[in-house]
Amino acid sequence: MMGGQAKGEGGSRAGMNRRGFLKGAAATGGVGLAGGLGIMGAGAPPASAQAAATGACRPSWETPPPPIPEGEIKDTVRTDVVVIGAGAAGMATALSAAEGGAKVVVIEKMRQFSARGFDVAAVDSRLQKQMGIKIDVPQAIRDLIKSGDKQIKEELYWIWTRHSGKVMDWLLDQVEPEGLYAKLSDAQYKGPTYFEYPVTHHILGGPHTKDAAFFDAMAIMERNAKAKGVDFRYRAKAERLVREGKGPVAGVIAGTPGNYTRYLASKGVVLATGDYGSDKEMLRHYCPIATLVDINVYTPLGANVGEGHKMGLWAGAAMQKGTHAPMIHSLGGAWPYFFLHVNKRGLRYQNEDLGCQAACLGKMMQPGGVGWTVYDSNFMKYVPQTLRIGGGFFWDNPDRNVGEEWTPEAGLETLEKNIREGLAFREDTLEGLAAKMKVPADALKKTVARHNELVKKGVDEDYGKRKELLFPIDTPPFYAGLMKSALLATTSGLRIDTGCAVLDADDEPLGGLYAVGNVQGDMFAVDYPTVFPGLSHGRCLTFGRLVGLRLAGKELA
Repeated sequence: MMGGQAKGEGGSRAGMNRRGFLKGAAATGGVGLAGGLGIMGAGAPPASAQAAATGACRPSWETPPPPIPEGEIKDTVRTDVVVIGAGAAGMATALSAAEGGAKVVVIEKMRQFSARGFDVAAVDSRLQKQMGIKIDVPQAIRDLIKSGDKQIKEELYWIWTRHSGKVMDWLLDQVEPEGLYAKLSDAQYKGPTYFEYPVTHHILGGPHTKDAAFFDAMAIMERNAKAKGVDFRYRAKAERLVREGKGPVAGVIAGTPGNYTRYLASKGVVLATGDYGSDKEMLRHYCPIATLVDINVYTPLGANVGEGHKMGLWAGAAMQKGTHAPMIHSLGGAWPYFFLHVNKRGLRYQNEDLGCQAACLGKMMQPGGVGWTVYDSNFMKYVPQTLRIGGGFFWDNPDRNVGEEWTPEAGLETLEKNIREGLAFREDTLEGLAAKMKVPADALKKTVARHNELVKKGVDEDYGKRKELLFPIDTPPFYAGLMKSALLATTSGLRIDTGCAVLDADDEPLGGLYAVGNVQGDMFAVDYPTVFPGLSHGRCLTFGRLVGLRLAGKELA
C-alpha cells in the first residue's frame, strides 16, 4: 500500500518533485474474522459522475469481495500495531509507535517505501523561530476553512498547527546529523485572492538531487524504525481488514493468493494507504473534477488505487461528508505566471492574478479544457517586479528559499524545454503565434489589443486584475505556453474523529482502526488549499506521529 502525502509532494526515488515533473511529466458493512479478497472490477463503472453521485449505478467496491478461504491463510502474526502503507504517514506512525515502546509491523505492497517531493509544512518549528517568522494561526485557519467551504473538521487544523512545529523538529533531529537540512520556501503567493503563509520547509542536502531529498529523509526514518524493531513487510499487499461482527478491527490479511498472512494488532491498525488517484472509477464517483486533468503524475504511477478506502468501507467505515478535494497543479506544461490567459478561441477568460491551482482549474473550465498563457519578450523583466505582491509556484521559482535572490534561469529553462517539446511557441508575429496555437488569429489579435488598451488605461475594466500586474504585449518575439493540469493526488477519505479513529455512518468509532495521510478524511474538501504549502506532507508526519505515540500509550510533549 502507498503512504499518503502530496503537494508536489512529487516523485518517489524513481519519481520526481516539481522540477522533476517539469522535466518529465509532459512525456508521460462488517466482515467475518476470515476477511476476504479485494478484487477490483466486480461491477460496471458509473455511466457518469452524476449517475454515480445519485446512486443510479452501483460502484464496484460497494460489493465486498468474497472471503479469503481460511486454508489460504498460512500464518498468523501477533503484534501491538499494524501500519498499512510505508509512505510519509505510515513511516511517521511506525517510528513513533516504536519509539513509544510498541511492537510494530508495517505492510507495504511496493518493494520499498514511498517518498516524493521535498515540501513539508509546519508551524513554529525551530527554523521559523530562528528566522523570526510567526504565523497568524487564527487567520490562517479561517483561510483554510474558506478554501474547504467549511466542509471539514476545523479541530484537525488546530491540532495540526499546535503540534506540527514539534514534529518538524523531530524530523530535523533525525536528518541533520546525516547531512540533511531544511530551508524555508520564499515562493508564496502574496496577493489578495488568498494568502500563502511561509511554512514550507524544503528538505535539502541529501546524496540524491535537491529535488529528491525527501527520499533521503524517509530512508533515515526507515533505518531508525528498523533500529527500534519495526518489522517491514514489503511486497505484502493488504486485502481485507479483520473484524468480527460489530467488534473492533483486530487486524488485516495480506499477501498473495494461496499464501496469506493474518496480522493481528492488540493496540490498533493504522491505514496509511494513500489516495485513490489511479482508480478511475473512484475518481468519477467521489472526485469527478479530477477526471478532467491533462495528466496524472502521482508516482509510482498506478500504485494508489484507494485500497485503504475500500477496505475501510467493507469493514463498516464511512467516507467524509464533505466534497472530496483533488490536488491539481500546473505541471508538465507552461508556467501560468500572471500574464494574459486565453482559451482555444483566442479569448481571455479570467483574472490571471492566481496561484497555480486556480489557474489550471480555471482553464479546465474552458472549451476543451485548453488554456494558453501569452506574453512578449520582456516577460522576464516583469516577473521580478511582481514577486513582492504576488508570486507562488510557477510564477516565482518553485524551489526558491528565504534569503535566495530570484533568478530567471528556472523559468527560462522550462520555457525552452516546452518550446522543444511543442508545448510553447515563440513567433515574431501574433498571426504566426495564433497559427501555432491553432486559435483564430483575428480573435487573438483583438484580445491582445484589448489587453494593451487596458494596460494603457491602468485599469482592468474586464476582469479586475491589479494595475501592478498589467504589462503590455507589444515587443516581439511573442510567446504562448500551453498550460497543463496535473493530478498529484486526491486528499479526501474516511471519516475520522480528532484522534484519527475511523468512524462509521453514525459518527461512532469502529474501534481499533485509524487513518492517516491521504486515506484520512475531513481535513480537505472541495479543493486542496495552498494556504499552507506542503500541508499534505505536513499532515502525514504530524498525525502519523500523534497516532503512533498514542497507540503506544504516549503523548507528544
